[in-house]
Amino acid sequence: MLGDGYIKYDPVNAPQINGRLEFTFSAKILHYVKYLKNDVLAFISNESEPTPWPNPKLTGEIPTQYWFSTKRLPAISNLHAVWYKNVSGKFVKILPSNIEELLTPVGIAHWIMGDGYFSDDTVKLCTDNFSKEEVSILINILNIKFGIKSTINKRTNPNGNVVWRIRISKDSMDKLISLVSPYFIP
Repeated sequence: MLGDGYIKYDPVNAPQINGRLEFTFSAKILHYVKYLKNDVLAFISNESEPTPWPNPKLTGEIPTQYWFSTKRLPAISNLHAVWYKNVSGKFVKILPSNIEELLTPVGIAHWIMGDGYFSDDTVKLCTDNFSKEEVSILINILNIKFGIKSTINKRTNPNGNVVWRIRISKDSMDKLISLVSPYFIP
């Protein structure tokens, strides 16, 4: 949930319909999308392939993204209350209050594989949906719990919106690699 995943659930207008996890990723990491769907989340996913967008069968275009969703389950509906808050009638993703307990080396590995990238000899984590304060919390957790030093980076999107990302310190790359490499897929 720290990356590009979200919970599709409407507790206000359709609380009787359980929530489901949905993920959309760049076509460049289709191997990771398939791994996440068919291995990690296989117990709550169907057996179909991830859906391409745009759909080449309909448009003739090469897909730029792939997405999939899980089955609708009460447990996922319950997660919605942990990961979202209602702001002016719209549900916005937030950090859970117990994120420090939840974040593990496996979680960091998935966060990097799904929404991180390597640039300038370091890893950068896309945290565009979180506030500056929430990104600072994540930086503190990485530092205190895992000994990984990082900084907050300001980014202005093409639409003018300012977002915040995490840049892992070059000095912490060896520590990060040893922490997450057992959980990376080739």
